[in-house]
Amino acid sequence: MANLELNDEQLKVISKACELLSRIYMGQIEEVALLFSDLPEEQYQQLVDTLKSLKPIIKVTSKQSNSGIRDESIP
Repeated sequence: MANLELNDEQLKVISKACELLSRIYMGQIEEVALLFSDLPEEQYQQLVDTLKSLKPIIKVTSKQSNSGIRDESIP
């Protein structure tokens, strides 16, 4: 087993990366846009819309996962 010594900033980056990855796996790919929140509003919204339109193409779920309550396939 290895031990890592990380400062608070490094821990925050790792935490945000893990949260982003989990959101992507849940199908919330528009969350990637938050990484580019400094874009002008029109470009940011275009990015969000584009990411949302990709959902049907790159819906990533593991065999152990289940659809969320907001999933379009759930009545």
